[in-house]
This record gives sequence, structure tokens and C-alpha cells, in this order.
Amino acid sequence: MSLLAIACIFTVVQFVRGRKWAWWSVQVLAAMILAFGLLCLWCAFFPINDFERSEAAFLLMAGLIFAIPSVITGTLLNVPPVRRRFLD
Repeated sequence: MSLLAIACIFTVVQFVRGRKWAWWSVQVLAAMILAFGLLCLWCAFFPINDFERSEAAFLLMAGLIFAIPSVITGTLLNVPPVRRRFLD
């Protein structure tokens, strides 16, 4: 197993146990994935070079694949009962 996989497993276990830092790290990760998904969508709709024009369909699909789950994750993490569990 790589160090990244071990770190992910450790964070998930600590998230399930209710650790505040794990909640914040999931929030930051969801925001970063959302930003990447929005960047992909931006490049799909406003291409600036031939490569982006030829790969617009792929960028559109990648943007949706990254953006939609991160929005759902961010929304579910900010539901008041969930937020209270981690921030109290």
C-alpha cells in the first residue's frame, strides 16, 4: 500500500470516529475537487487552444464527474446535524 492510501484510510477511520480535523480535511478536499471540476467545465465551454477544442466533450464529462459528487459531499457535510456533530 502506498502512503497516500494509508493516509486516506486513516482519515476515513478518524472521520467515522467524529474527529474535527477529519471533517475539515474532507471539506477542503471536496472544495479542491469542485474547483478542478469547474476548471474542466470552464475549459470545455471557453477553449483557448486546439487541444481544448478537440477535447471539449471529455472536459465537459470530466467536469461533471468531478463537480457533481463534490457538491453533494459538501452539501451533506454542511447539513446542520452533521456540522454540529463535528464542530461541538
